[in-house]
Amino acid sequence: MFRCLPNKSKCEWQNLSGFVEAYNRTNATNYVWSECLDNIPDDRPNPECRLTSPDNKDIVLEHKLITWPPDHLRQHRTHHDFMEAIVSNLNHQFHDAFYILEANASDLVLVKRKVEGWALSISQQIIANQNMVRSNGYINGSQPFKWNFRLISKIERDDDMPEKGVGVTLNVPDTAMSFSNEDEIEMNNGVKEIFLKHLERADKKFVGYDECIKLFITEIYGDNYLLDHKLIEIIANEVVLPKSIDQIWVGHPVWLNETEFKTGYKQVNLKKT
Repeated sequence: MFRCLPNKSKCEWQNLSGFVEAYNRTNATNYVWSECLDNIPDDRPNPECRLTSPDNKDIVLEHKLITWPPDHLRQHRTHHDFMEAIVSNLNHQFHDAFYILEANASDLVLVKRKVEGWALSISQQIIANQNMVRSNGYINGSQPFKWNFRLISKIERDDDMPEKGVGVTLNVPDTAMSFSNEDEIEMNNGVKEIFLKHLERADKKFVGYDECIKLFITEIYGDNYLLDHKLIEIIANEVVLPKSIDQIWVGHPVWLNETEFKTGYKQVNLKKT
């Protein structure tokens, strides 16, 4: 499961090139991008791109994200908008040491203009009281919601922190701790519904590409650690899948350390009837 935002590029190839590299390593093939198919004027939808190899059948790809809850990425984008606005507003004012603004992620609404306005309001309060911040090491506020801004002490510092400037921490509650069996069932059923809708649309896009290997690639995004990419394999073996889809691959984070990861891909074992 991924938590942060996917690549924002509108070019789908930017989101798929890593998968193609992984596919070639796994299968000892040498597929390369041939053409984007979803930009071709047509009276029906097409898969996103075609891959070619001199020694193998062409591949056509369809790539879709699965998020839970369904508005997870929109929520996460809102968090990033707020953090980026705070840093932009305050970085030039606080360059003597490193400071952190802390707030609760649940207080942010999914409206970019309002969030940026709140970030400006908080920034103005901090700038107006910057002498207090430097003398006391912190300042608290309750408008437009509760927040605090403080100096990071030497004891708290780690190697990833910059020497100077401003950072933002948004506290996210651990929803898994209060997750009931009913919540988990709702989540699993919701992911299943989204997954099957994606497959249904992909099935229509693969019409007319019988000569190609047809691949569907997905990743799961969310905050709950119970949300695992292995869920896709479980679902895929519980339902009848479209016969047009030859392979399903799921992306997942492969952690290099506590903060860095690369994306790995696993082929789902399919049981078709």
